[in-house]
Amino acid sequence: MNKINRGILPVLFIVFFAGFTFLIYEVSWFRMLSLVLGATVSASTIVLVAFMAGFGAGAWYWGKLTSEKQNPEKRLILLLSVTGILGVLNYFVISNLLPELYSTLQNSGMSAPISNLLVYGISLFLLLVSAFFMGGVLPVASAMIIRTDIAIASLMGKIYAWETLGSTLGGLATGFILLGTFGQQFTILIAVF
Repeated sequence: MNKINRGILPVLFIVFFAGFTFLIYEVSWFRMLSLVLGATVSASTIVLVAFMAGFGAGAWYWGKLTSEKQNPEKRLILLLSVTGILGVLNYFVISNLLPELYSTLQNSGMSAPISNLLVYGISLFLLLVSAFFMGGVLPVASAMIIRTDIAIASLMGKIYAWETLGSTLGGLATGFILLGTFGQQFTILIAVF
């Protein structure tokens, strides 16, 4: 393995595990929102919209800010750290505070559509912020290993392949192994770790 490939491999492993953990969050948050909202269509729509919009906005924003000269390694550590902190925060808000808020709003005499809209909006915001930081991982990781335009297609292909493989395995592991074996809270802690 030549010197260039050895420098790429650690970044590819980081991208793989980032994709793995992002799908742990996505599947877990979908399950948690389904328990709170009582409608899987609403929960899946919120999670899907938050992840797609957040990833897109995050990739655009963090990609625009990142260059080789600005130490992308530190930026990647920041993005992953904030994602972990928000993962813990979202777990506690969705599992503890959101059900309380939902029942309080409905018991206060507020109409069901308005209380639903408020809870949906808060849920969307929580997940959107997390996904915004997650979306920055690929552009920042790309800046760490792509140094010239010559190898951009090959290296971007490798980055996306490793992230996709990690995401696929993370979704499968969460849905079929982690949640059933370890429960919701410990599954989220696995992603944070």
